[in-house]
Amino acid sequence: MKHLPKILVNFAMTADGKVSTRNGTPSNFTSQADKRRLSEIRAMGDALLVGRNTVASDSMSMGLSPADLRDKRVAAGKAAVPLRVIVSETGKFDPGWRVFSNSDSPLVLCSAQKIPESLANKFPDFVQIVQFPRGKSLIARLLKLLHRRWGV
Repeated sequence: MKHLPKILVNFAMTADGKVSTRNGTPSNFTSQADKRRLSEIRAMGDALLVGRNTVASDSMSMGLSPADLRDKRVAAGKAAVPLRVIVSETGKFDPGWRVFSNSDSPLVLCSAQKIPESLANKFPDFVQIVQFPRGKSLIARLLKLLHRRWGV
């Protein structure tokens, strides 16, 4: 399709194929070098797109910690931190999640179901809500919007 962003996908797992514990909590198996590489991969993109379950279970801020990587992005004419995007089929976002305390970059919440206004009003000003009807085209429509509205 024309006008869709280039997508880099990053997964991490242990040698035995685990990405989380039996209880669904994240495994803490990464080294400092692995964490640095994750930051380098994040720094390459215009946006970081994550599913809501990952944000909920990993207690993510979706930030970019290393100052040298932020400086390199700014020197290249980009925002210091990539746009952050969380996708959910259900629209169930918890305003108490760590990601909502990080205002380093805009945060887009994309949902296939309407987020009640009472919940939407609890999010900080840097949060933008996008809703698409449920269907196979959710991600394609989101990618087109990210390109059109945010230059991703």
